[in-house]
Amino acid sequence: MDKPPFALWLDYCGGIMKQYSDQLEYVRRVCAVTGKEAALNTEPLGIVGTDLGIPFSDGDELYLLFGDTFSKFWQKGRWINNCIAKVKNADGENFSIESFLTDETGLAKELVAAKKVDKEQMTCIPTGAVAIDGVFYMFVMSIVTWQPRWTIENCALYISKDKGQTWQRSKNVVFTKEEAPNLGQIFPFEIGEYVYLFGLTEARDGACKLARVPKKELDNFDKYEYYIGKKENIPCFVSGKDGLATIKENTDSVVIAAPCGEMCVTYNEYLKKYLAVYIGTDTPDIVYRTADEPWGEWSEAQIVALQSDYEGLYGGFTHKMLTKEGGRRVFFMMSEWKPYNVSLFEMKFK
Repeated sequence: MDKPPFALWLDYCGGIMKQYSDQLEYVRRVCAVTGKEAALNTEPLGIVGTDLGIPFSDGDELYLLFGDTFSKFWQKGRWINNCIAKVKNADGENFSIESFLTDETGLAKELVAAKKVDKEQMTCIPTGAVAIDGVFYMFVMSIVTWQPRWTIENCALYISKDKGQTWQRSKNVVFTKEEAPNLGQIFPFEIGEYVYLFGLTEARDGACKLARVPKKELDNFDKYEYYIGKKENIPCFVSGKDGLATIKENTDSVVIAAPCGEMCVTYNEYLKKYLAVYIGTDTPDIVYRTADEPWGEWSEAQIVALQSDYEGLYGGFTHKMLTKEGGRRVFFMMSEWKPYNVSLFEMKFK
């Protein structure tokens, strides 16, 4: 089958507004980000099916990181584990991708290759990135298998000094499942002089825990610190192996309660709060929470999108550049298992 049934694409141009929370005016699909229906038709690049679209910026340039990518529908054809795109227009009304990083054949280039062997290393997928002084730092989870449960071997840091053209795995920073099960998936977010790391376990059923590192020390494992809770209302961080050991079983180190999947955190100027968007119910559905500080207290979860309305939804990745009206309108990337592609959605706060 060359393409999915037309019914799966009916909602791609937006217009259908839904309301799941009394704190939101509406949620709507804006446009396709990848695939034939996107402003940039990605089929000639070998991208007919892909997911995620995790944004990060380098100055005024916005990039998107994608996961497993296929050249044919239903996850068939050429398979690469990940790829990167540069955004041309981040404006939600006219969103478009400028280009993908390509290889010598003109097809989307794989940034980091996995063995592609089930129960050994099935794939390796980006979970987030930051750019510090023009250097890209990307966290990548190594997935052993998807069945019967999504399991992770580690989450490692990869570094690019040439705008994402080439990546080298850090020799210093890797979070193994045995030593750091709560940091199997890491979403990094720059706040002041630190990069905060919102960490999840494998799959989508664990809680979110927190670490941080001075942004000039991202490649120095000894400088990472781990949140272990508050003492007299002051957040406490412990560095090194002592910190990793403490957060393993310490419930005080939980910043957002389980279940959590595909975490994204940004700061919203309209709300004057940190905004976390992620898979946050057993169904699973996409939710958001807000907080005054990265360690919380985080508000009660508000529904953004329901699995029952968007089959196989996941993601919810946003960025300060993907906002309008001072942050009142937030645009975010959402993936759907069918037709396995990424769309841009919008939620508008009251």
